[in-house]
Amino acid sequence: MSLFRIKLFIKSFRFALSQLSNPVSYWKGIWTDQVGIVKFKNGLELGYDSAGSLGLLYAITGQHIYGNDIADKVIVDVGANRGYFTSWAAQNGAKKILAFEPVKATYLQLKSNVQRQHKMVDISLHNNAVASLAQSDIKIYYNEELEDYSLHFADDTSKFELVDAVSLLEIVKRVGEDIDILKLNCEGAEYDILLNSPDEIFESINSIRLEYHNFESNGNSYHVSSLHDRLVELNYNTKKVTVVGGTHGIVLYSKG
Repeated sequence: MSLFRIKLFIKSFRFALSQLSNPVSYWKGIWTDQVGIVKFKNGLELGYDSAGSLGLLYAITGQHIYGNDIADKVIVDVGANRGYFTSWAAQNGAKKILAFEPVKATYLQLKSNVQRQHKMVDISLHNNAVASLAQSDIKIYYNEELEDYSLHFADDTSKFELVDAVSLLEIVKRVGEDIDILKLNCEGAEYDILLNSPDEIFESINSIRLEYHNFESNGNSYHVSSLHDRLVELNYNTKKVTVVGGTHGIVLYSKG
């Protein structure tokens, strides 16, 4: 019995009772890693396959790590993973959502979760990575056991698949209107996206919900302070900081 499972069960107990129509299934998933579907009282349904996926589900839908001011918002979800944020945002009144997930297996879970929803929302799903420049056949590394996926992080046990990346500039053009929320959870790719994309495209992005990762790669050191300095230069203000661990956390930025 891992400490993670115990902590998740305790801290999400009230959430499960108050928000879910099948809390027992949720609790069983924490202890057994069974595959199942979490059903919310408001009609939202989300598939899971491990205690780790339930931890992510709770963080997004219960703790609202990316905020809960979603209604009537235009959202770009980079690193959509299984689609928990996209599906939750759709169920809670988002106006338009573009979701990007590069890993094929995870993208299929994203697609499955979105298809379970009953709200009529303008959602488009894309099996792509996102970068400052469009690229073809770039390596994305993954470790199935740890559920880690990244363009940057790899070790001796990592596998990889080749993916195509679309630029943030192209995404802004596709949206065709102001982006209210740019959510980034892309395992290190946030540095390229935010530091190297043209300044002018941020004029149409009103807020950024960012999971940052501090790491070293190929002799280079990456730290959230460089992202913060860049976003301050672009007239963003920090609204909320949540430190998840020693090397990563969540920062919510907005203009004004």
